[in-house]
Amino acid sequence: MYSLSIIGGLGREGTAGRVPGAFDINEKGEVVGRFVGVAQQAFSTTGTANLGPPKSQAFGINNYDVVVGQKPFVARGEEVGMAFRTTEGGQIADAAPIDGGIIGFAINDDGDVVGLGKFQQGEQAFRKFQDQPLERLGTLRQDGLQGSVAYDINSAGVTVGRAATDDGAQHAFRYGINNDILSFGPSMADLGTLGGRESLARDINDLNLIVGDSEIRAGSNIRHAFVTLSEITSSSDLGTLATDDSNTTSRAFDINNRLQIVGESGTDTGETHAFFNDPFGGMSDLNNLIFQSNNFPFVLTTGSAINESGVIVGSARLRFDQRIRYEEGRIINGTAGDIYAFRLTPTVTRLEVEDLSLDTYQVERNSVASGGALVSLRNASGNIGKVSTEFTTVSGFYDVVITYLDETDGAAKLDFQVDGRSIDAWTLDKNLGSSDPVEQTFTKRTISNVALKQGDTLSLVGNYDGGEWARVDSIELVPVDHVMVLEAEDMNLDSYQVESNTAASSGELVSLRGASSNTGSASTTFTGQSGAYDILIGYLDETDGAAQLDFQVNNQSVESWTLDKNLGSSDPVEQTFTERRINNVFLKEGDTLSIAGSSSGNEWARLDFIRLVASVEGSFGVDASSPLSTLLV
Repeated sequence: MYSLSIIGGLGREGTAGRVPGAFDINEKGEVVGRFVGVAQQAFSTTGTANLGPPKSQAFGINNYDVVVGQKPFVARGEEVGMAFRTTEGGQIADAAPIDGGIIGFAINDDGDVVGLGKFQQGEQAFRKFQDQPLERLGTLRQDGLQGSVAYDINSAGVTVGRAATDDGAQHAFRYGINNDILSFGPSMADLGTLGGRESLARDINDLNLIVGDSEIRAGSNIRHAFVTLSEITSSSDLGTLATDDSNTTSRAFDINNRLQIVGESGTDTGETHAFFNDPFGGMSDLNNLIFQSNNFPFVLTTGSAINESGVIVGSARLRFDQRIRYEEGRIINGTAGDIYAFRLTPTVTRLEVEDLSLDTYQVERNSVASGGALVSLRNASGNIGKVSTEFTTVSGFYDVVITYLDETDGAAKLDFQVDGRSIDAWTLDKNLGSSDPVEQTFTKRTISNVALKQGDTLSLVGNYDGGEWARVDSIELVPVDHVMVLEAEDMNLDSYQVESNTAASSGELVSLRGASSNTGSASTTFTGQSGAYDILIGYLDETDGAAQLDFQVNNQSVESWTLDKNLGSSDPVEQTFTERRINNVFLKEGDTLSIAGSSSGNEWARLDFIRLVASVEGSFGVDASSPLSTLLV
């Protein structure tokens, strides 16, 4: 579930179809967007009254609080709209223009910007790397003419958008770079459609997964949200929130590295609602994932962006006149139909066990317990009991925190289960110094990285012993990331040496340069939930040797390869960073993960990181029909 806060009022739909909205959010929680009042106006939460001038709009923000968008500038005595880019945390009003840019739509943490530019061939997509000239990306037409727009750029520089085709349509495109992880190359690739004439790509994450929307059949303007890695096919279709997908439109606006997608979709009532989608639970109406009181005044219409913490921003419409409290505390009088920027923050779900379904367990009053009560097998009809409930919140990975009592007058047992499958069982044998159910004997058990999906049955089975009645107070579900990143420099190193490198993911990597041997290894213990994972290994492939790497689990080789790509440099620079993907590797908690390296010539088998992405296999209870399962397994 999510807690809802209102960032501020955005006005109403303006002239020329200008729709107000909150369009992007960074990891700090700063938000940018467009206010539509007497005139449209860019806004950012990065500073007090950080507003652009009239006719401005803000579309992207990176983690250094650099904002991009469009605002008016005077050029040759005439006011024209141009792309802008602020300084770090700077004011939109003071932002400098991006020469040649019309609109800046996105910016990554390296400061690379994409958007719409003005060129001799007309208005087309641009990409601008830091300290480099504006780059025209062209179109999908053979003659290179007509329009294109770039909407997003990921950390590697891979860019997506829409571009004209030879038959005059607009198709989603991906534009790669020389050294990106899948070797797309510096050219524009047509991603196709879901069967209709038009499509567009709106966002790309750091795993190169792309989301957008496409017409689903010829002669129809019905569009569906999609997710894809390389080509839009029927399996890319995310569907809609409506019962009849064939006559309902959905659009996907953003995807994070946790594979969570947000957007908007038509519903059975004809309204447009914001949606949340992940590989565990498919598409869900965000209005059903927030706590709503009677006469709740808002309908969440669009999910625009989601950060790596799972915080979502978007637009909500006020259903009736109502006084509204903003995040910063101000209260205003809202008018039905007004549009507001919202923020949804994942909440910790707390389950008071006395409110759950009880089998044999009895409710027992206790002044120290979180709700004034707990459950116990004292005076029960049997020595084994169970508490259970249906999991109804957002599908994903959670830390499960169980508060219980561990007394000294027995050795009771507890077993946490999902759909009848034991996840963690333990004996209550701590010595907390008392045999009574008092504050001293309250304690917690944390079970990390448990994959849960909507509809799962969560159970806790207790077995009392002696005078210890397997008392339980509460269960907390804390949402966590299901992408694990292991930095090589933090692993156990044999011969490998830590080496500073500004292009590495955290500023360091490991290398066999200067080592006592030409072979080495980096290893660590896997502490996540047992299941299937896709392994992404970040390393450097230089031209001055043919080093080798071998990924191992419990000292058994899973995949080995020679570092023989030609990435155009013998130096450990950004150009020679690349990744190796090993799909669907089953890991269990406690496994030893290792990478063995062997240097060759002056290539020192440099390693940067291992990224573990939960694979959408049955071992995680993932919806096998999800398009993400097709892409990631």
